[in-house]
Amino acid sequence: MDNPTADGGDGDKRGIIVGDHHHPVKYTDQLILGGRIPLGLYNVWLMSFSFCVLFFAFSSTQNLETTVNKDIGSYSLGVLYVVFALSNFISPFVVSLFGLRGALIIGAVCYTLYIAANMKVVFWIFMGASAINGFGASILWTAQGALITQSAPEGKLGAYNGIFFGVFQWAQILGNLSAGLMLSSGVSTFKLFLIFTCVSGSSLAGFFSLRATPRPEKVDVKERFLATLRLIGDKYMILMYLPMIYSGLSQPFFFGLFPKTIQNTASVGYIMAVFGAADAAGSFLAGYISDKIGRLPIMIFCGLCTTGASVIMLLMTPQILVIQYKETIEYAIAVLLGIADSGFNTQIYAILGTLYPTKPDAAFAVYKFFQAGSSAILFFVGTKFSLTICIYTVNATLWAGMLTYLVLFKITKIQRSGYEAINK
Repeated sequence: MDNPTADGGDGDKRGIIVGDHHHPVKYTDQLILGGRIPLGLYNVWLMSFSFCVLFFAFSSTQNLETTVNKDIGSYSLGVLYVVFALSNFISPFVVSLFGLRGALIIGAVCYTLYIAANMKVVFWIFMGASAINGFGASILWTAQGALITQSAPEGKLGAYNGIFFGVFQWAQILGNLSAGLMLSSGVSTFKLFLIFTCVSGSSLAGFFSLRATPRPEKVDVKERFLATLRLIGDKYMILMYLPMIYSGLSQPFFFGLFPKTIQNTASVGYIMAVFGAADAAGSFLAGYISDKIGRLPIMIFCGLCTTGASVIMLLMTPQILVIQYKETIEYAIAVLLGIADSGFNTQIYAILGTLYPTKPDAAFAVYKFFQAGSSAILFFVGTKFSLTICIYTVNATLWAGMLTYLVLFKITKIQRSGYEAINK
């Protein structure tokens, strides 16, 4: 039988799963709102806006953790991502138990509790809220990946992921701009996190409004756990390990280490808003372009953006070179990192959705396990090692992962008939 290609393209036969003959249950042909919009597209847009509202609050909170709460903020994010990683082994079961809409609602509530805990930091309560957020994150993102995979028509998975991340990344723009404006105008951190808590809670209205989301097949915990473990050992998944680990390392690099290098604390919100703008624009473009030219060129370009930004950051360290217009350069770094983040977000989701269309919840749970686990490690050790060592680690993982993805690209290209005609 033909195997799906990791690189996608318009000929992407997402109804076929590696090693299986089953086809996913699709509901994309249903039309709503007087026959004007497909149900799947409606749900993706609504979920995207709901995520944007939720992460308007959370992304700004995360970006401020290492500047407002210092080491405690780094530790809280480390706890969050450790629990996030481990919870991915049971998150597919929770999603199957409560359905996609129910899982998204539970996840949003967990995020809101963590943001509220920032209003007055009490160490053990704060760490507990971090753990709750980590559990909720695994549920939220497993459901998100499954809903997009089940909603996208054939050949449109990259575009649908582009829609999601393009809308989602507006949270970085709006949230960080709001944080910057409020902090520069003298708003206390208590009031700031109170506002973010209210905004986060309002995202529940959108998740409740999702229509007729496909309900994953119910299985027992043991069976779902074993299915996820089996998927970890799949030969295609093994080749995605390093790209997924890089994706995880990039998060504390982008949202923890980079903001700490910004000298003017009042500028953090504005600079990260530029990061979000580049991320949003890049997500839309990467999603649509990758469906036309394939995944590999997008990933290489985004890798070059990460490495370019890293080189500039190294040159800006006092030990090497002092740059007079440091804040201007910081904005340029934010643009490069935003583009880099957008490409890997859209492409890894699209690749996994292509390879495992009938097991999207398990596939994205494996992804989030590796991503969150590597994020947790860097959040913890990033406070112990120099910025230079962290930059070298992130970039080494990036390009090693690019090599393993190239192997996956070649394997699936050989095994899929007609692939060359699609991607030439």
